[in-house]
Amino acid sequence: WLYGSALKKNGSIPQMKELETFHTLLHSTIKNIVQLYTSGNQHQALKEATRIEEYSHLIIEKLNIIEKIHLEYNILPAETVE
Repeated sequence: WLYGSALKKNGSIPQMKELETFHTLLHSTIKNIVQLYTSGNQHQALKEATRIEEYSHLIIEKLNIIEKIHLEYNILPAETVE
């Protein structure tokens, strides 16, 4: 969704770029956690896992702002299914 219709239709909304940034950070953090855990560094993996909640909250915050912009300006949202 994000890399399909959402950025194409909503790229002019600044929060979309911010959403993309936090989305990328979330995925890279999860990948790092898995690598730490599987290499035997469970303590550091658990420490890094706290960042997942932070990024998740930021993503939800950006989505809520984008939704408000859509409602305020009567913009049709990007499709949710490709």
